[in-house]
Amino acid sequence: MPYSPWVYVPRHAIYLIPNKNPKLFRIAERGTFLAWLDTQNNGLKQVYNKIIRIKHDSIFLLDAKYRLNDFYKIHLAGFKTYFPKDSAEWKIIFPPDSIYNSRSEFWYYIYALECRVKKENQDWRCAPFYHNLFKLNFSLIANLTIAISWEHRFNHAYAIDVEAGYQFQGIPGDAGSPMDENLFPIWKQSGVIANVGFKYYFDKKGYLEPVLIYKYLAMSQALTGFPTGQWEWLQDAYTSHYGIALRVGTMTRFGGMILDGYFGLGVRVMMIHQLIYGSWDDNDERVIYLNPDHSANVYNLVQYYPVVNLGIKLGFGF
Repeated sequence: MPYSPWVYVPRHAIYLIPNKNPKLFRIAERGTFLAWLDTQNNGLKQVYNKIIRIKHDSIFLLDAKYRLNDFYKIHLAGFKTYFPKDSAEWKIIFPPDSIYNSRSEFWYYIYALECRVKKENQDWRCAPFYHNLFKLNFSLIANLTIAISWEHRFNHAYAIDVEAGYQFQGIPGDAGSPMDENLFPIWKQSGVIANVGFKYYFDKKGYLEPVLIYKYLAMSQALTGFPTGQWEWLQDAYTSHYGIALRVGTMTRFGGMILDGYFGLGVRVMMIHQLIYGSWDDNDERVIYLNPDHSANVYNLVQYYPVVNLGIKLGFGF
């Protein structure tokens, strides 16, 4: 039997790329075509047939010839629908006839087109440039804290981010020492927090941010335990936190919102003004006061702790 080389038979196509969340769709020869015509008086008429030829914007079916813009809507892969009336929201590509003459030229053209779509998709996922953004810090909700930040971008590279919030009292009952910061606060501390960061965007999504941290927490007449767990004390405590951290983060488009995720490390100093009145007697269920006049013993403590930041902010820009 004589040898028959494989014959290159190109499939002409029309390529479509949505501006939002760019992906590559195509309408190709020998494929099944599903679309709807607007007949006005009779409503929408479905067109369902096999494509036998494509020439620029003309689509030849087995029983008729149409142009791309003749249709009211066209069904694409992945349950995506193209509306020609919204053509400004799409990029429509009609490849030149010359690419179909060579297999290598055709595949180079398609490869370049796929790379372009991938880059456009990555660019679209980047948060759009806004001079002002308001964001809610969801990661602090686990710490019974509501915090809102305002970011002002001076240009594409530099911004200032100011965050303020309030930490609410924890679960009533035994509490940790004011020095003991757990993920879920079970002590009776409440107070304000404030952070100021200076962002440097090294690309469209990523940034570095040195942050100054301040927190003031107080608890009054709280029954608390020291880390040793041997005694429970009735005390007041007023704690000031001062810290600095370096964060690395990314700003990403999340639908119509902006998602700001970050991770940071640093150090903080805690200055604690502590007034201890007495200890709790579990047997008699009463407070044994340290002083006859129920006055407090006063202690001023300074503690150093690492700062570990891992958070997510969700907001919008304008």
